[in-house]
Amino acid sequence: MKSIRYIITLWFVATTLATAATTDAMRERLQQAVSHVCERDTIKGVSVSVRWDNDHWQGVAGISHPGTPIDPSMLFGIGSNTKTLTSLVLLRLQEEGILDLDSTIATWFADRTNIDGSITIRQLLNHTSGLGDYSATTTYRQSVGNNTSRIFTEADILPMIPEPMFAPGNGWQYCNTNYFLAGLIATKVTGKTLGSLFRNYIYEPLGLEQTFLGVEDSLRGDVAHRWLGPTDASGMSINAAFSGAWAAGAVFSTPSDMTVLYNGLFSGKLLGQDAMQEMLAFTGPQDYGLGISRKVLGGASIIGHSGEIRGYASVMVRVPSLRASISVLTNTAQANAAAVADTIIRILREEPVSAGDDPSGVSLRPLPASDHVVVDGYMGTVEVVNLSGIPVQSLQNEPGMRLDLSEVPAGTYVVRIGGVSFVLPVIR
Repeated sequence: MKSIRYIITLWFVATTLATAATTDAMRERLQQAVSHVCERDTIKGVSVSVRWDNDHWQGVAGISHPGTPIDPSMLFGIGSNTKTLTSLVLLRLQEEGILDLDSTIATWFADRTNIDGSITIRQLLNHTSGLGDYSATTTYRQSVGNNTSRIFTEADILPMIPEPMFAPGNGWQYCNTNYFLAGLIATKVTGKTLGSLFRNYIYEPLGLEQTFLGVEDSLRGDVAHRWLGPTDASGMSINAAFSGAWAAGAVFSTPSDMTVLYNGLFSGKLLGQDAMQEMLAFTGPQDYGLGISRKVLGGASIIGHSGEIRGYASVMVRVPSLRASISVLTNTAQANAAAVADTIIRILREEPVSAGDDPSGVSLRPLPASDHVVVDGYMGTVEVVNLSGIPVQSLQNEPGMRLDLSEVPAGTYVVRIGGVSFVLPVIR
């Protein structure tokens, strides 16, 4: 509880953002950095919002598709950042006495194969349920690929849930099944659609006008084209991927709406203090709360989430020490959105800002990495740490030497080289 009280204090204690952060020079530096990372990491397009108490900066770089640059009003899929919204709805339903997060899910999923009825709603939201992940199964992935226009329903998804990974409460594993079931519970106890619950509890209180639940809502506005590698996938139906993700990853939005959401969340406009403490009760190796996690990015402690879905990648963060909310949306599969956020945070903190601005010419390849990474342009100690700052690998590097990552789990890491840090996504 001590750590929770510390985080709670951070949002409400008035700290002063550096004056430089609101100057024209700082805004220009932010734009240059976004453009640089977009080009360096071959991201098709990036849209960014940085919001403080009474200040807002937006930046864009790259294209939606040839001849059409990214516009700040364009919609992007936010992927698993949807989990934050789903968690907010469940917490609000608890505040209203409609459900209890510590009640078991047997009421709704009794006698379902591979679903343990003793799992609690809270265990769904903090990924300690042990449920198997339907979205990782060959059956689900082939179904999405074979018919991109298909609309998945509860009756389609539940039979795809594989065997449990562990007994409820006896481990931690990120799992989309948890949030698909959480979304179903929210709709079953209220008799309302998930999209309408998002509107009632989140969009309307904050005045969000450019946020929609894919497939369930009509998307009003220009949607940034999705890119799968070199392929413009905008002509491919989103129905299968987004109806399959649903409460776990189907929301579309703009960076501006998402920083309004984060500012509203961390200023007490959406949840009472008790519910907020529950949301920020972090657990497991990834410091995961209820639809949100605690990490280190840009040299600062942050609270947020990341997401990826069918040609979109995103990061949303709150930096308590700066009282700033940052949203980075991209239209490229597996794009390193965290690298953009990392650079922005370092600029706001007036620290060195990663690879492209390091005068020694240090660079990492490949990005994202898989079984190894090569650090070019540097001789000396190289350390890889996770986002909690715990070292996972190190070596005395010579230019061109391979740093073995074969035993490193997939995720986002930080490579420390002297006083400079680089974001390193590791995929499998």
